[in-house]
Amino acid sequence: QAPVDAESEPVRLFYRKTLGNPLCIKQTLSHMLDDNRLTYEQATGSWQWDIDYIRNLKAADNVVALVVGKLKRLPPETIEMIKAAACTGSSFELDTLALLAGDSLEEARQKLMPAIRAGLVFSGEKKEQGLSWEFIHDQVQQAAYSLMGDEEKKERHFRIGRLLLQNTAPEDLQNNIIRIMTHYNYGLDAVSGRAEKLKLAGLNLQAGNKAREAAAWGAAWKFLQT
Repeated sequence: QAPVDAESEPVRLFYRKTLGNPLCIKQTLSHMLDDNRLTYEQATGSWQWDIDYIRNLKAADNVVALVVGKLKRLPPETIEMIKAAACTGSSFELDTLALLAGDSLEEARQKLMPAIRAGLVFSGEKKEQGLSWEFIHDQVQQAAYSLMGDEEKKERHFRIGRLLLQNTAPEDLQNNIIRIMTHYNYGLDAVSGRAEKLKLAGLNLQAGNKAREAAAWGAAWKFLQT
């Protein structure tokens, strides 16, 4: 197939609309190909662009909207995995997702495969185990996070915090206390029992002291206030 003519009007307009942002370019092209707004014409050996679609494109800040559209096309079980992953940040661990979903590592990996094929996530560190994964860009993680309402976010974070606490060995707690309580504290409204409240107060005290030792004063204040 012939290369795209970089000097053609559609290409120059496309570049201006995406501000040359690599992620925006990739996601917009992918979206256009999926919707047949960019097609290859065998007879002429050239690419055909939907110029009206390009004219109506917003600038690069539209990346999140484009990615949201792509995410919504994934299978439901993949979307659920991606939303859980988005709650953990721009990188996530497969074993955590498997734990949340009640799946084996292989089952969790298979559920993620459509997102991998779509170019939204990739394997990061620990490649030999295939346990650590990353979103290709912070804006992809942001897009996945935006698929949830406030109550769903609270519920997911709270569940992550509770599961992490239950599955962290006592000797590893101090090294993970800030991460655990950052999740747990999202859904404290769900805690009603006095015993659990006292337990979480103690854990927040530990997290606050840990953050203070690291001179993370803002985080320390939040944990101690909680």
